[in-house]
Amino acid sequence: MKTLLSTALTLSAIALALPVQGQNYLRQYGNQPVPIVNRTGGNNTKLFLMGEEQGELIFRYNPNNPAEIILPLNTPGLLILYTPPKEYAEQIDIINAGDYDRAVEGMREYVYPLVRYLQVPPTNINIHPIVDRFTYALVNSSNLDEAAALMEALPLTKLDSQYIDYAFTVTERLVDAGKTEEALKLLNRIPLSKKYESLLPKIMRFANQLRASGNVSEALFLYQRIQDIPDTKVQKEAILWTAYCNMETGRAQTAELFVEKVGELDPDERAFSLQKLVLGRLAMLAGETNEAMSNISQGVVTADISYPWTPELLYRSGTLYQQIGRNSVAREIYGEIELFFGSTSWGELAREQAAKLPKDS
Repeated sequence: MKTLLSTALTLSAIALALPVQGQNYLRQYGNQPVPIVNRTGGNNTKLFLMGEEQGELIFRYNPNNPAEIILPLNTPGLLILYTPPKEYAEQIDIINAGDYDRAVEGMREYVYPLVRYLQVPPTNINIHPIVDRFTYALVNSSNLDEAAALMEALPLTKLDSQYIDYAFTVTERLVDAGKTEEALKLLNRIPLSKKYESLLPKIMRFANQLRASGNVSEALFLYQRIQDIPDTKVQKEAILWTAYCNMETGRAQTAELFVEKVGELDPDERAFSLQKLVLGRLAMLAGETNEAMSNISQGVVTADISYPWTPELLYRSGTLYQQIGRNSVAREIYGEIELFFGSTSWGELAREQAAKLPKDS
């Protein structure tokens, strides 16, 4: 007779690592028996699903009776049916109406016990749509800590792709809430590959936010993860931002290697002006003003106002003109930064530099 001790200990260990709100729900509901009908091999037997352990499902006729039935997951014709409470249909309507908090409140008690069976294929058990709808409601509800806890508990790499989307939605919300450490922790669990290319621009924006806020090392880690994925639309930008972050952390030679890795870009390519920014900054660090001016100017001419590196390109252009004594041109450039990017940190720096210019130049 097999016990559920190791399964219970595993779930308890997971719960201890999660935020407080998530702990409560996993502990309260996660180990509850699930009433099902076993139709394997033509049977129609009412049982209680007690757990899954080492590729085997564990059942009892009565949850209070220790006698157990074991079915391996590879049992031919394995078919387990779960019937949700009668309120489920109404709660789906509530989700469709956008009242996510109310739906989550009503579904927690019977969905959390189902979560640990997500790795059982949907051809063998019918709980997947139920857990999916609850998860969708949860990640869109006001219960952000609970959503993060659930994402931490799920084996994301072994589940359907929508759970990766849910995890990133939670990551974005954690960023917006200022919970950067929690967001990074969750993001590190999200597999990045060509398969999830649609997520990469969002992750790039997150990395850009980290870099802009001074978290250069954290941003560098994300850029490196992205640039290792071949043949994506953002790969060249990720490589160049990797170069930029290395430069910012005092590793100019390493930065040069990443610039070389990108190779020669066409001026029509989006990443061209970013490459020119990095090359210009490297030249500025080396005291090569003419080369810096050439690269930065080429970057400014080819940049679009929507590119996240355009404000810095303009700012570096202004400082270079100021450095060679062309203060009127520098003032004009600082004015453009104020006009288009006045609320950014580059706008603030431009105002500071403009204030230092002689009033008669």
